[in-house]
Amino acid sequence: MKKPACFNTVIKDLTIAGVLIGAAVFAAPASATLIGVTDIKVTSGYSILGQAFIQISEIEVFNTSHVNIANTGTATGSGDWSGSSPNYAIDGIVNLSFPNMFHSSGTTGAFFNLNFGAPVNISDVSIFGRADCCSNRDIYNLSFFNAAGTLLYAVTGANATNGLTHSVTLVNVPEPAPLALLGLGLLGLMGVRRRKQ
Repeated sequence: MKKPACFNTVIKDLTIAGVLIGAAVFAAPASATLIGVTDIKVTSGYSILGQAFIQISEIEVFNTSHVNIANTGTATGSGDWSGSSPNYAIDGIVNLSFPNMFHSSGTTGAFFNLNFGAPVNISDVSIFGRADCCSNRDIYNLSFFNAAGTLLYAVTGANATNGLTHSVTLVNVPEPAPLALLGLGLLGLMGVRRRKQ
């Protein structure tokens, strides 16, 4: 039985779409990676009686070669409580006691921000809490932004109260370029189909 001509056209279109999807999948990074990060913002993940201080002993940010690049950025925060500093959080020294850490001077709108100045690709982040006091504050929300200020990824409730550290692996974060190419390819297929009809 002879198949209609339109059947062959549909099969051809589906084959091309399959090739495009396969190319997009294999063009994605081999390991989990967040692409084009310029800022990491940390806010408090806890609140007790209206208090939401941020205290960070150290934050480590690893690139795809698993090199800590935190100290290549500029650290800022909402105040410095009694000699603490945002810079202590990226100095490469995991000092778990006050004041050699970042400690916000207030609770309303408290934040820590790490700006890299240029886009970086990162695979995972470790954040360290405090050992000498107030471990209930060692719960964090982390937001990752690109140069346009677009939120790329967010983690809530990163809990460093047990073991004084919490590691975030950026699992299955897709690379934007292959997905955009896939979308363009499928749009192109739709255009070719319409012209044939």
